[in-house]
Amino acid sequence: MATSDDPEWMNAWLSGASLDDQLWLQAMMTERVHQERRLRARDDPSFTYDLVLGSLIQRGVSDALSDNCEHIASTRAMRHSSAMGNRLWMLLDRERERVGLSFHCGLDPC
Repeated sequence: MATSDDPEWMNAWLSGASLDDQLWLQAMMTERVHQERRLRARDDPSFTYDLVLGSLIQRGVSDALSDNCEHIASTRAMRHSSAMGNRLWMLLDRERERVGLSFHCGLDPC
């Protein structure tokens, strides 16, 4: 498995693991990405951070991280929706950077 020092850490997948274990891993990765996103927004005013979406995703992850799993199905649903939202946001960030690079570079290859 990739470590957080490796750029591929966000693409980690536990082959053969249970759904709950996969969702737990995705919740951990989502938490890490959102910590980095909040820090970047604090330090870089040009970085777009949607507070509502970030808060909703964070809520799903933080509730999923608690040891109080009385409602396993709802915990699983929160983890899943937070992980899905996080992946979509990561794809949006990647596309925004790609378009921004091509916009700034014009026709010259960067």
